[in-house]
Amino acid sequence: MMETYILTVKDAFEIEKRGTIVVPDLSSDNYMFEKREQIKIVKPDGAELTCKASFQIPLGNPNSKNLNYVCLINDIKKTDVPIGSKIYVLGKSQDQILKHK
Repeated sequence: MMETYILTVKDAFEIEKRGTIVVPDLSSDNYMFEKREQIKIVKPDGAELTCKASFQIPLGNPNSKNLNYVCLINDIKKTDVPIGSKIYVLGKSQDQILKHK
């Protein structure tokens, strides 16, 4: 299955009954996502986990030029995504995710 690397986790924040948000966020100038994507998490120890993630642009100043997607990984704990984990979107090529300028 095709997979495209999107980020390495620098921090994570658990939201009770929602999931875990991973940092860094991703610039909407450079990326385009569906609302929900199938992702693969590769932990620093090599263990892999496949799950669904929501990519959302949080509400904020509508005049802001810097809108960023946050990645909310549904139904997992912060401990499931340790710092240094790599996240890949499954089933999409780089051309389908990265915007071309």
